[in-house]
Amino acid sequence: MQIKAQLGFIKRNLDNLARFLDSSTVFQMPEKELERLTVIMRVYGQQKEMYDKKVHQCGDRIVSISQPWVRPIKRGKAGADTEFGVKVTFCRVEGNVYVGKMSFDNYNEGDTLIEIIENYYRDFSVYPAEVLADQIYHNKKNRDYCKGDGIKFIGKRLGRKTVNVQKARELQKEVYRAMCDRIEIEGCFGRGKRKFGLNRIKMKLKSTTMTHVALIAMVMNLV
Repeated sequence: MQIKAQLGFIKRNLDNLARFLDSSTVFQMPEKELERLTVIMRVYGQQKEMYDKKVHQCGDRIVSISQPWVRPIKRGKAGADTEFGVKVTFCRVEGNVYVGKMSFDNYNEGDTLIEIIENYYRDFSVYPAEVLADQIYHNKKNRDYCKGDGIKFIGKRLGRKTVNVQKARELQKEVYRAMCDRIEIEGCFGRGKRKFGLNRIKMKLKSTTMTHVALIAMVMNLV
């Protein structure tokens, strides 16, 4: 009942404000405040939808009126089940940190490998010779894409194990080598948070936040 009453109060205030703005020929709401009002109306619509459907989640949910582009990111970590902020995919290219993807949306990393490789081609005019990716990227779609473009994708075999013992051992050694090489990119995240403030970004705007992350990557390469 309390949620229903609060939604009613907000609806009443929004309707009164809309009538005032429509009837006033003198008052003009500043652009910044008009954008804030638009966000509030979207938040009200989402909350009303969840109340009517008796659910606790909705698509593209807004959790901050001042930063409506921020989305909750479920991590499942002890002490930090949900995080907020920009989500970054780092790549390691010939010893340098490369920002493969950066977004405030809570995207599934496994579905972004093709986009990251295409961004790599856009920036370097050549496809990578091989890809060493985390386990979440080891799906059939990504493997087929890499195979079609002549990119060597190193990972465990999908489906049944091969009966060729020698071939299985060679693949196991290759996967182990790839896992060892991937440690380098995992260290980039830890070093970025520990020494370069990657986990302490306090910018308020979407553009400045993403620029800050890109600058951190650049400084890491310079150092």
